[in-house]
Amino acid sequence: MNKIIIGLIGQICTGKSAVAVTFRSHGAMVWDADRAIHNLYQSSHIAKDIAEFFPDCFVNGNIDRKKLASIVFSDPAQLKKLTDYMRVHTGVIIDQTLKLFKKSSSEILVLDAPTLFEYGRIDVCDYVIFVEAPLKRRQKWAKGRGWTEDELVEREQHLAPEADKRKISNVIINNNGTAEELGEKVEKIYAELMNEGD
Repeated sequence: MNKIIIGLIGQICTGKSAVAVTFRSHGAMVWDADRAIHNLYQSSHIAKDIAEFFPDCFVNGNIDRKKLASIVFSDPAQLKKLTDYMRVHTGVIIDQTLKLFKKSSSEILVLDAPTLFEYGRIDVCDYVIFVEAPLKRRQKWAKGRGWTEDELVEREQHLAPEADKRKISNVIINNNGTAEELGEKVEKIYAELMNEGD
């Protein structure tokens, strides 16, 4: 079958990672943007650059991601500075991942990257999945990350309009049930994609 690249986007704190895990359990290759960025922050030359941009976000020589987030999400200019800088580095990693995928035996690649649309890389995807969830559930998961309800709202305000992302999505998954029900929804999509590719 033809290889398929899936863009996994959606609201913040909706269970996108759980969707990616289900795809991975079926043999899909998954690229986790959050993990990739975390690894980049561990890189000495990137940490050095960020120290110059945001010296107040360093604790014991390491980037304090919570402090960095509080700085950039309270100032659009600072957020743009960080986004423009990180876009270059994540773009390189995405390109490397695409090359690895082409050579791999995997038939599906999932780009678990909530800001794929904002970064202008949604065009590499053959299929786009938007994940949504009830607000109270999202607030609960945000609290589990150590965020306040205001922080969840503030972060979303800096994203592209949700309507625009829904418009370009092939399917919308509402994570409003149990983990088992979410898995069933993902497995149905997986089966449909595999059948289309045959």
